[in-house]
Amino acid sequence: MKKQQRFYLCTILIAIILGLASNAYAECIHDSYYWDKSEVESYTYYGPEACFRTTYWDIE
Repeated sequence: MKKQQRFYLCTILIAIILGLASNAYAECIHDSYYWDKSEVESYTYYGPEACFRTTYWDIE
């Protein structure tokens, strides 16, 4: 009986994990207009050979 209970528990856990993963995938494949995002770019100048751009996204 214990093996059967473990089997059912593992099956339920796998179903939950797959459900969450598929939901996250479905949300990620939407167009960028789906997201409420705020994008901030900052530039850091370290000399004539080094200028870095950093982009921060606050996604809700």
